[in-house]
Amino acid sequence: MRHSLCFVAATLVAACVAAEAGADLVGSDITLSNDSRFLSINTGSGAATLVGIDMGSVAPDVRGLAYDRNTDTFYGVDQIKDNLVKINRMTGAATTVGSLVNSQVPRGLAFDPNANKLYLTDTAADLLFTVNTTTGEATQFINDLGFDKVNGLAFDANTNTLYGSDTTSNQLITISTATGEGTAVGSLEFDVVVGLAFDANSNTLYGSDIDTDQLITIDTATGEGTAVGSLGFQNVEGLAFAVPEPSSFVLAGVVGMLFPVGYACKRWGLLRHPTQPGR
Repeated sequence: MRHSLCFVAATLVAACVAAEAGADLVGSDITLSNDSRFLSINTGSGAATLVGIDMGSVAPDVRGLAYDRNTDTFYGVDQIKDNLVKINRMTGAATTVGSLVNSQVPRGLAFDPNANKLYLTDTAADLLFTVNTTTGEATQFINDLGFDKVNGLAFDANTNTLYGSDTTSNQLITISTATGEGTAVGSLEFDVVVGLAFDANSNTLYGSDIDTDQLITIDTATGEGTAVGSLGFQNVEGLAFAVPEPSSFVLAGVVGMLFPVGYACKRWGLLRHPTQPGR
């Protein structure tokens, strides 16, 4: 009985930690006056809420977003200034990393946490680039993407698949990270899907369609999109998933549970001091 109680309590603690280990969907919205805003998006309803203040003159036109889970860093690409920027997840403020140098119209952005590579699409050159996260400089692949306007990018770290959304053909595509060439998956059934983000926890690909101002989910096998709900913002161009900041409420709850669980199990002789194996 006592073993069972300790096991159940420990399972509850683990469940609390696991519940906190989900992912947060964020986005970048661009106003008509060229102000970029950082958003938090509800994946259940599609509704977005503003985080902090706009990014100001540092990054007035952030089109692509990416998240590096290895360093807990948000990146964005500003089309007007042709810069790579970092974005503070709590305030929405942007700081410049450096000029992309070789990109003309930077759009999609995605980070591969397995290879530590940041990918970028340029809709003027129709090329895939890698981006130096220290300097901001972009380096192009030799081969064309084969699609005219790849605006959205997302990386599935579970299968090492780079996805793109082409707004000329309205298709979901996969992109080779070896050659930079794209391959069609299928029609998105939405006209202007400019943002993409992949949730590695639920294996779900999300997109933002600025024609209907909706968040959508996308079938990675067929490319078909399904509406989730209205974003509430008119120009959500960038999307990215991030590991959430641990809340003080959950941490306090876990600590509060650990103390009585540990004390009770020790009293019952279910926990032994490592230097006293015989006791």
